[in-house]
Amino acid sequence: KVFFDQRTKQSINVSFFYFPSVPEPPQIIREMQPQTAISGRSVRFSTQVSGLPQPQVFWYKDSEVLSTSYKCKFLHDGDEHTLLLLEVFPEDAGIYSCEAKNNYGEVTSSASLTVEGTYGVFYWN
Repeated sequence: KVFFDQRTKQSINVSFFYFPSVPEPPQIIREMQPQTAISGRSVRFSTQVSGLPQPQVFWYKDSEVLSTSYKCKFLHDGDEHTLLLLEVFPEDAGIYSCEAKNNYGEVTSSASLTVEGTYGVFYWN
């Protein structure tokens, strides 16, 4: 495009470059890691995903979809996605998965959770 500068009375050539976004299927940049927790404690599973358009992320436990609840929170900061389990017990042990999908594909990262029991000390009189 050519613009005319009224102050200097000169024309100015200005070039604009347009780089269209190229769609990309989701990719796992950082895989989830297995976790071991003591019963009653919290656990975090994190993964980093990319893709264009930005993928939607879904969380699963043993292939069952998870939803936000009083003990399960989903955190998201840029391409970092975290599943926060606020208080785990032996029945929460299993395989946790993060699935990222957009119109161009889907990808999954999975990791196990092991929950160890707590041991109390009992005194007998």
